[in-house]
Amino acid sequence: RPKKRGKTNCSDGGGKTRGYNRGICHALYETDHGIRIIDYNTNCKMRGYPDGNCRGNVVTAFSTRQCHSLKGVWSIRVECT
Repeated sequence: RPKKRGKTNCSDGGGKTRGYNRGICHALYETDHGIRIIDYNTNCKMRGYPDGNCRGNVVTAFSTRQCHSLKGVWSIRVECT
């Protein structure tokens, strides 16, 4: 479950905790600069894409409970093995 933030270092309060299901693409907003993973399935990663439709090469992939910058990322999708 991620929580999007307005700053790349997650120092702001952020929005609500979200429940993203695997395989569903989520477009990001101009105000989304960071994301903190609250909890996660260890078989899954959240992958960031350079467009708003989860297409193209993966810009970043993360699964740890820390702050992750969304620089260059315009959509995210949970992918599991």
